[in-house]
Amino acid sequence: MNSMVGKLVIFFFLGQISITLGLPPYNKTTSFVPFIVGGQDANIADYPYQVQILIQGQHACGGSILTNTFVLSAAHCFEGVSSVSQITIRVGSSYRTSGGQIVNVKKITSHTSFSSVTYDYDVAVVELASSLTFGTGVQPIALPDSSFKIVNGKIAVATGWGLTTDGGSLANQLQVVNLPLITTKSCQNTVYSSAITSRMFCAGESGKDTCAGDSGGPLVVDGVQIGIVSWGDICGQVQTPGVYTKITKFLNFISKNVCKSVFSSKSKSNLVYISGYYSTIVRIERRQTMIIKQVTEFKTYKIFYITTMFLLETFVVILISTASATPLGNNYAGGSNNLQTRIVGGSVVNISSYPYQVQILNKNEHICGGSILSKLFILSAAHCMNDVSTVTNLVVRVGSTSRKQGGKLFSVAKLYSHSKFDIDTYDYDIGILKLAQSLTFGTGINAIQLPDKSLKLTNKQLAVVSGWGLTSNEGNLSDDLRAVNVPIYTTKSCQKTVYGTSITARMICAGANGIDSCVGDSGGPLVLNGVQIGIVSWGYECGKAESPGVYTKVTQFLDFINSTIKSG
Repeated sequence: MNSMVGKLVIFFFLGQISITLGLPPYNKTTSFVPFIVGGQDANIADYPYQVQILIQGQHACGGSILTNTFVLSAAHCFEGVSSVSQITIRVGSSYRTSGGQIVNVKKITSHTSFSSVTYDYDVAVVELASSLTFGTGVQPIALPDSSFKIVNGKIAVATGWGLTTDGGSLANQLQVVNLPLITTKSCQNTVYSSAITSRMFCAGESGKDTCAGDSGGPLVVDGVQIGIVSWGDICGQVQTPGVYTKITKFLNFISKNVCKSVFSSKSKSNLVYISGYYSTIVRIERRQTMIIKQVTEFKTYKIFYITTMFLLETFVVILISTASATPLGNNYAGGSNNLQTRIVGGSVVNISSYPYQVQILNKNEHICGGSILSKLFILSAAHCMNDVSTVTNLVVRVGSTSRKQGGKLFSVAKLYSHSKFDIDTYDYDIGILKLAQSLTFGTGINAIQLPDKSLKLTNKQLAVVSGWGLTSNEGNLSDDLRAVNVPIYTTKSCQKTVYGTSITARMICAGANGIDSCVGDSGGPLVLNGVQIGIVSWGYECGKAESPGVYTKVTQFLDFINSTIKSG
């Protein structure tokens, strides 16, 4: 009897008496204890995924950007909301009451199993009425792979606009705090006990915690959102850490709701990009830009191919970015954005040392690199030619270190893309350009040697890749040719990375932390001991060991190259 009373007393203080009486447990909305504990002022540029959710113009919760039209938050944030017209989302501002973009909400999808008694299944997807403009302070957050494991003591980052003192006002400026993680099992060993379900975990320590006003906000580890602020008891106390919705349990829910909107939409402007190198595999064309007509008012677009790890289907989506003004790839605390835009870790080189390298221009704008096969033929990637309406728009610059001047410009007579090239998978990503007139070989202009079919690549062999990619995340294309040495991954080894089976027998990988090819380098050569073994094709986050650059394997296409030259 005394034991039972003791348990009831504990549950009363936890708010868990609500399980019997039908009252909600303590959550982290402004109804309860009031602040990010132990935090400090933060800038939205460092946490560009963070959003503020307002109900009837008043701060209610936090959330995170999934795509340019979807936000992730907690289901309990929307209890009692009678109409989506009451809700708006502020993005891109460090400040709670001003700045950024204010966006209306089209639809809220809370998990059907959400319980306002236990706060289990506390997750919701918010569809915006209009698309966000990505840029500084506004970027999507990565989601974890379903196999991601929470480890006790690992540090995560939480952000929000909770009250700054018990009796004070909501923070005017975004707050941030680092919190140690507590696994589900370990949190079940606290006073919370069985109130912690398999869909929850905890984080916090004495003096550091999320709290009231932070509900729905992101908990991030290494640039990946692993949790959603959900509920808890006394904030900042070691015995009652904050409780978070475990995102790995809801990847299918998130994906289905986002994808359903994608496939039901008839307008390209509503297509979205699902972020995250753990949750998704993204094919990024490593050329500077691709122009798509009549999509939106934006100037520059990139096509991405995504294979979800938690759905059977695959789909193509468009991410719209103002790359010409603010390229994606801005770094932020807790991880970097999913796009990088340069030869990573490279240095300026002279064309005389890389005389096979050429620049391909479409309407006088740099789009790709390439390599000289012979006096009449240039090797590049098929995706570089995918949007070219006529060869008269193309010219090839040879013999120049400079991107803007020097060397010689040659018109293109004909394009040959591999007949099996697939824009969805980037398999067979190889193309050949026939010049309108012959090159004259000399200093800075010479053909590259191709490999023998029997060439076998081994892991960690150093190859060199060159090109004119952007020189900084927010900068311009390099004025001068750059090159970097990158270690090779065999096809089999690259299939063991996050790319998985997206790496076909006709692909290899190369790169490491801080050294890689990237946007603006598509079609360019990967060279080993003076022999071109690869063509820059696609990849995910540049300069990261877990997502090396992907290259077309030249040995698989020697017959295509030889027959094209012979017939051309």
